[in-house]
Amino acid sequence: MASLLSKLGYNSIKLLEKTDRHGGKSYTYMDEDGVPHEFGTCYLHPDYVEIRDLLKEYKVEEVNVCKDGRCFSDVRRNNDGTGRQPFGEWLFQETEKMTDVPKDITKMIPDEVQGLTIFAKSRIYTSIHEKIFGKYKFCLPHKPDNMEDINMTFLEFLKKHDCMELVPLLRYNHEVQGYGPLDEIPALYGLWWNQPNWILKMIKVPPPDVGAVAMLKKGFSELWDKIAKTHKLNIEYNTNISKIKRCCGSDNHTEITYKLPDGSEKTEVCDVVYLAAPMDKMLEVLESPSEREKELFGDLTSSTLALTLVECDARGEEEAPVVYFPNRYASDKNLCYGWRDSARSIFLDKGVAMTKEDEEGRKRDRKLAIQYNNFYPSDRKALKSQLMKDLNESGLKNIKVIEDMKMFRYMPRFKQEQIMKGFPWEVRKHQGFRKCFYIGSSVSYESVLDVVRYNLDIHEKLKEKLQSAKEAEQTSN
Repeated sequence: MASLLSKLGYNSIKLLEKTDRHGGKSYTYMDEDGVPHEFGTCYLHPDYVEIRDLLKEYKVEEVNVCKDGRCFSDVRRNNDGTGRQPFGEWLFQETEKMTDVPKDITKMIPDEVQGLTIFAKSRIYTSIHEKIFGKYKFCLPHKPDNMEDINMTFLEFLKKHDCMELVPLLRYNHEVQGYGPLDEIPALYGLWWNQPNWILKMIKVPPPDVGAVAMLKKGFSELWDKIAKTHKLNIEYNTNISKIKRCCGSDNHTEITYKLPDGSEKTEVCDVVYLAAPMDKMLEVLESPSEREKELFGDLTSSTLALTLVECDARGEEEAPVVYFPNRYASDKNLCYGWRDSARSIFLDKGVAMTKEDEEGRKRDRKLAIQYNNFYPSDRKALKSQLMKDLNESGLKNIKVIEDMKMFRYMPRFKQEQIMKGFPWEVRKHQGFRKCFYIGSSVSYESVLDVVRYNLDIHEKLKEKLQSAKEAEQTSN
């Protein structure tokens, strides 16, 4: 958003960061071998048009990680790491379980037919999706004419519309991202992420030069670093905001008071403020928030996503870059439900050759282990203890932590009753109130694409207001 404001001609922009870096939940750990390990924002898919526009503008290189039709992910049916299956094989077997056809018959059905079943149900799903929301880009869908169409969990929605054969595909697409179990997440959020274009592109074999999934060769942090450097953004780190006072003085300016690590206190005066932090936390420092702001932001819920980079003995197998344990995706047990090997992801053509050797000559792999809870905050000590237990149970040997756990407040969202009151759409109407704009994942979605598109929408509205003000001024003169 700061870069967009800079392009609009604003020449006095200041960013207040709570931590010692910019990028928020988008954080890349670059190891000594030049392998980027993404602790936050990670993948691009074919619909990430606006993100790819940024990559071109700031000259950031992406890497196709699903090239030549090779398996990007495999599934472990058992918690001890056995029961290994390529993702496609697991998908078809799980799809069979969702049909009404007797098991002795489904065993005889070839995978190609199961693929047709998924495709047929995807067409039904996209048709229903467009009937409810109409056609739109990624970002907040249009508000349904009949809100009862989404007054349920995402799993209940799929069952209602006879799309249960899509559960394995959508479960993987939703859970691996840390977006929550289908039987808990409100239908709006499931439908929001699993947008028709994305679903149809997931099940279609992409052109060889496109690929279903891509990553950035030097990580997303490179993109944010280049944006900050290009626009010479004024960023103050390690700030702790204590008060935001709006509508001050005859010009209705805003005063932001914050503390620095040395204990000193500063106050910034600004014309307009953009709030990107979780909005329920911002209420704690907003002086005299409106009753509507209290209602909209006072009761957001969030999940925990915890990521830890570990090194372990290489297992001597051609393991896929992403490993998923579906039986470990639980709401409240601190379980490690999978890991990503960034070396195999980025340098897929080199495969096992990317393993390292330690001082003792042992071949070593690095894996970014992922844990999920449907609440925040989680107990860090309990998460760490469970992580080691799960990794050992999975068969990993001589585990060493390379980068300590990052525990994020993840997927801030409205509850079902708040959705039914139209809160996600009411926030849009409230933008600009008291010269204040709300941005970030707590008012859009926990996806870099949605956050960027939301920013672009706000940016376009601001441009329109500035143009209208300019025309009014010219008319009065």
